[in-house]
Amino acid sequence: MEFTNGHYELSPHHEGEQSENLANEKKIQEMIDNTEDHEKPLQTDPLAKEKLHNILTNEVVNEQISQNLPNVKKKGQELYTIFCNKRLVEK
Repeated sequence: MEFTNGHYELSPHHEGEQSENLANEKKIQEMIDNTEDHEKPLQTDPLAKEKLHNILTNEVVNEQISQNLPNVKKKGQELYTIFCNKRLVEK
């Protein structure tokens, strides 16, 4: 990937990228599965008094972010589909 004209472009050399992409997708799926196995920890209870905290800084997470977390997987899949269509299929 190269940074050109203010944005990133895929390099013309794609050897091994497919296997690298598959390995990365497998790792991401393992993280998603692990998260879902722990009884949906990203679901928020509007009546709960506890706030979601950043585990590194211990700062309280913005309320908008807390509300969007339960839908992050769906939104990510939508954006990934758009990316694939625009960058891989249409080009």
